[in-house]
This record gives sequence, C-alpha cells and structure tokens, in this order.
Amino acid sequence: MHVTKYSGVGLVVLFACTSAAMGSYLPFDPNAYNDGTTTWRGTQPFAASIPVPGFNVMVNVDYAVYAPGAFSTSAALGNPTDPSNGLQYVYAYQLWNNVGGDSALSAFSVGFADAADSDGATEGTNKLPANIGYVNITGDTGVSPSSQAFTYSLAGNAQSAFWDYSSGLPVGGHSNVLIYTSPYPPETDTAMVQGSLSDTQRLPSPVPEPATGLLLGVATAFLLAARVRCARR
Repeated sequence: MHVTKYSGVGLVVLFACTSAAMGSYLPFDPNAYNDGTTTWRGTQPFAASIPVPGFNVMVNVDYAVYAPGAFSTSAALGNPTDPSNGLQYVYAYQLWNNVGGDSALSAFSVGFADAADSDGATEGTNKLPANIGYVNITGDTGVSPSSQAFTYSLAGNAQSAFWDYSSGLPVGGHSNVLIYTSPYPPETDTAMVQGSLSDTQRLPSPVPEPATGLLLGVATAFLLAARVRCARR
C-alpha cells in the first residue's frame, strides 16, 4: 500500500488557517522567543494517508518557545506556572486533530539528537531537557496525555520527549499544551506524530550544551593539526 505525505504551500496555509480558526494559542503568542532573526512560534502540519478508512492522519502541531522567565507571563496561556521557575527555556507544543483526518492519535515525540541537527548531534550530545508535562489552560477542552517521559541513550543522555495517548486523541479533538524545559535555546529536530500511520517533520528542540560543541571544536582542531604535522614529515 502506498503512503502519501501531503506537502506544498497551499496545504500548509490551509492547515494553519484552519487551526487558527479553532482556538490556537501558541502560533500567535507575543511572548514567544525571538533570537534576533526568528520568532520561534508557528504551526507544522503532519500528514500521511493510504486509501483505507481510518488511515488518514492529518494533524497540526502548534509550537512556541519561551525564553527564561517569559512563559509564566504569557497572557495567551493564562499565565501558567513555569516548572523551571523562570530559569530555563520552555518548549511548548499542541496537537490539533481536527483538520481533516480520520485517525485517533496515539503518541507524539520530539527528538534531541537526529543526524540533521545543525550541531551534528551524536549520542554524546546532552541537551539537558527537564520538567516534561503539560499545561491545562482554563476553559480549554484539551485532552491530557496518559503519560509522558524522556527516552535516554546508553550514555544517559536524553534522546527524545514522548507523550503517550493510550486511549487515543480523538478525531476532532486537541491536546493540552505539552511542555518541557531546557537551559538551551532552540534549533530544530525531528518530531513524530503517531496514529494509524505516522509522519515526521521538524519542530523546535534545544541546541546542545555549549561544552559539547566546544569539545568537538577542540577535537577537530587537534586532528587537523596532527594531520598537518604528519603530512610535513
């Protein structure tokens, strides 16, 4: 059976407008982090389909990143409690399963160490995520996950944030605002939505700890110097 992944500017605009009309918070939050080039907020469509009823996954994932101290001052989210006490970046996501699909969702994950990371992430990279959970917005009907956790490598470093919906996030429904924190600002990494089918796209995720990047840079410089010395011999 052939799996189709929807793409194109027209579909992205359609998904974004549909979600905006149905009560999105994150893509329009003025408290979202701006790094001088990018305001880290928006909507990312996920979609996969085969021509069988119940196997049409279409989901919008809204997202926003908040600089330390900005999350609890977000009026759009009802001034939620910051689990890091304003000391870390807060990464927030919300799933909207009301944009044309016919499959309940079973899980959502955001990765921390894929091969396309701008930092060349490896198993040794540590982005120090913490405080995984979700936020209930007053008056919102978002569905809470049944569980949430980080997955870890054998080296003990977090590899992904994972929220499980064992009873399913139903068609027509949306999630609570799903969050975790990190000391580090955003880049993007692979994220996955799972239902009867799954799809991967890129969403905000922390850069690695500065010490990791520094050590990699030092190691690279050392190897290059050693090669030059060997060549001169």
